[in-house]
Amino acid sequence: MKQSTLTKGFLYKGLWKIEKILYGGFGEIAIGKSKLKNRKQIALKYLPHNAFWISEQESAFLNEAILWTTILPHPNICKAYNVDKLWYGNVIVLEYVDGGSLRNKINKGPLKLLDIINYSIQFAQGMAFLNESYSLVHRDIKPENILITKSNKVKISDFGLSSANTLKFVAVQKQNDLFAENVKSKIIAGTLPYMSPEHFIDFNAVNTKSDIYSFGIVLYEMITGVLPFNALSFNEYKNAHLSQTYTKIYPTYNIPEQLINILDKCLSKNPCNRFANFTELLNSFIQINESMNIQIKNYSKITVNELEKELTYLDWTEKGYSLGKLRKFEDSLYCYKKALELEPSSIGSHSNVGTALLRLGKKEEALKYHEEELKLNPTEPLILFGVANEYMKIGRCAEAIKLQKDGLTYDPNNIRGWRKLSIMCRRQNDETSYKVAINEILRLLDFENYSNIMYCVNEAIHLAESGDMETALIIHEKSIKLYPNDWRCYYNCAVTLARCFLFSESVEFFRNALEIENGNLLSRLNLGIILLLEGDLVAGLLELQKCEQYNPNNKFSNIIKDIIVLIMESSREYELIITTCGMILSKTLLYEM
Repeated sequence: MKQSTLTKGFLYKGLWKIEKILYGGFGEIAIGKSKLKNRKQIALKYLPHNAFWISEQESAFLNEAILWTTILPHPNICKAYNVDKLWYGNVIVLEYVDGGSLRNKINKGPLKLLDIINYSIQFAQGMAFLNESYSLVHRDIKPENILITKSNKVKISDFGLSSANTLKFVAVQKQNDLFAENVKSKIIAGTLPYMSPEHFIDFNAVNTKSDIYSFGIVLYEMITGVLPFNALSFNEYKNAHLSQTYTKIYPTYNIPEQLINILDKCLSKNPCNRFANFTELLNSFIQINESMNIQIKNYSKITVNELEKELTYLDWTEKGYSLGKLRKFEDSLYCYKKALELEPSSIGSHSNVGTALLRLGKKEEALKYHEEELKLNPTEPLILFGVANEYMKIGRCAEAIKLQKDGLTYDPNNIRGWRKLSIMCRRQNDETSYKVAINEILRLLDFENYSNIMYCVNEAIHLAESGDMETALIIHEKSIKLYPNDWRCYYNCAVTLARCFLFSESVEFFRNALEIENGNLLSRLNLGIILLLEGDLVAGLLELQKCEQYNPNNKFSNIIKDIIVLIMESSREYELIITTCGMILSKTLLYEM
């Protein structure tokens, strides 16, 4: 059975309860239903925790997150609300499309002509916008990635294999180097039945015309209910796409000749004979629509400037937040400033700009915005906490502690606020205030609202980092008692112990984590390294070999193989083994789960 990073019942942001987990080739999707009636369902897309450690998948997912954040909310593109952080990496928060995918409809048989034209027009509208506005090539067009609402609106989804000139909000286009580097090593990627001939020749040469070919396969399926080629294996599909003529559509399907002509042009083996772009394809469908008097009137060209004008304060703020998480600080600043222009009196509008400026190293300018925020909202806890955090960064520690305490007088049950105060006081050697903060954290963890694994784990990790190992271990024990079947409790306790060089004590907890989830890379890797450091070469070697068995081609693979070779070749290299292990451990222990 597949182990998911998120589980049913998990409460995202305290509002959306995870009801369903869907597994895909490029990540997992968790469907969250809001506890509030006026909130929509959402879909959370993220990498499973093991895939996160495979560099290629991690890079591709980061590329997708950047694209989702950059793309403006077009009616025919699935909307990304923001990019947020789970405990180990990014999560893309998407709108939930309630009608399923085009695949669900095709599985029931050939579509009606009205639906074929309607879906094709909407799809072409969305792709034309993506291509013209962002030079985006999708590279994985298939019915599963074409979502349809209950009201029959098409929503293009899944940019996991896409390439684009990422259009920065400051109106500068540049190549997304991260993805370019990622695909250099790729020989082929996509979904075999829908891949263009170019996919099989040179993946990096796949372009808009390749997407048009893939859509041609989808169009054939909408018309007939089946694929155009009888193939099963990779080589059979390669041969079919490169040289075979698709199975002809019989007159019994009652399809107009104009539509057959569009299909022929989309599926031409030579890219030069296909439509030049999706706008040209869209115009051909519009001509069919008008000539046959089908009465589809919902097509119109929408520009980036028009969509930007429709963005609200919340839209700009979410984009600024997401881009900040993705370390796109200039773009984040631009979005926060746009939000500030729309609603200068909204709580957080000034401090968001200040935070973005501080990330860019512009301290003096940042402080002006923070101080303006304090004038506008002197009793708002989140503002007091936020400005206190920024003051700590620039060394105004006494002022930061005062603001943090002021915020807690207005929000005394804010566990993160007390945690932050404890860290501030620890750094300033204020033992009295530190003990008060710790007692409040322990008090709040006993509340039912905070009986949550991640609250326990976060508090323990941060306390250990600030030097309070004793309290950290008390909280880790609490998390294990509350959630004895959750591997993360044992893993994070082991990490805390190992960070404090209590290696022997950490071994048991890493092993407990692996008993629950045998394939977890970091648990096994850390266990193997620590066993080597403790002098148990045989047990350590066995765990490293299992890392490659369960997680081949992970981001640590090369160095793991080097250590295995050193151990196998000669024990005289023990000092080098220890040095290498220490280097790995300094990286792997940075990660909490």
